[in-house]
Amino acid sequence: MRKIFLIHLWLALTLLVGQADCFMSAQNRKVKLDETFTLQPDELIETEDAKLKIRLKGVGRTISESGESEYVELQVRLNKSERLIVISERSNGTETIGDYVIKLVNAESFGKAHCQLKISRRT
Repeated sequence: MRKIFLIHLWLALTLLVGQADCFMSAQNRKVKLDETFTLQPDELIETEDAKLKIRLKGVGRTISESGESEYVELQVRLNKSERLIVISERSNGTETIGDYVIKLVNAESFGKAHCQLKISRRT
C-alpha cells in the first residue's frame, strides 16, 4: 500500500514540475537594451545578458487634483536580489536598478492592462 502511494506521489510531482518548467519557459522572453517593448501582466522578460528579469505585477491609475497618471508595479530581479518597484508617469518615469535604468514609456490600465518599457545601461 505504501509503495503504491509513493509511486502516485512521484508521478504527481513529476507532472507538476514538468508543467511548471513549461509555464516558465513559455512566459520568459529576452529583450534587447535600448529597445522599447510591451509587457503584459505576469509576463516575465529578461535582458540579453540574463542579469535583469522583470515581471509586470499590475498597472494602475491615480487621480489627484493635478490630474490622472498611470503607474506600474514591477517585480524586478537583478542577479539574486529581488524586489517590488513602482514607476509612475507622474514622477520622472524611471527607476535605476544596479547598472540598469528602467523607463516607463507608456502604461494602459483600462481594458487589457499592459505597459511599454525601455531598459538601458546607466551611463
